[in-house]
Amino acid sequence: MPNPPISFRPNDNDLRIMSDVRAMDDALTPTDILRRGLRLLERDEWRRRAHLDAIRLKDEDLSNEPPDWSYAPDGSIVSHIGGIK
Repeated sequence: MPNPPISFRPNDNDLRIMSDVRAMDDALTPTDILRRGLRLLERDEWRRRAHLDAIRLKDEDLSNEPPDWSYAPDGSIVSHIGGIK
């Protein structure tokens, strides 16, 4: 499936931001700047969801849960899916 065409018409504030960023690093292209902006949006969304999860799980107490891994006598890691057996 081909990528859909994307059009972007920057307003005056967008142009100012892009100009300010390029003044700090003139090797950046407008495409680079937009990609950075998209990555920041993605990170902000991840943080927002993580914050909501933290609120939802604030009363969760994992101290009573069995560990999912331990060390074998030879020092290797042993996985205990679902807790120690």
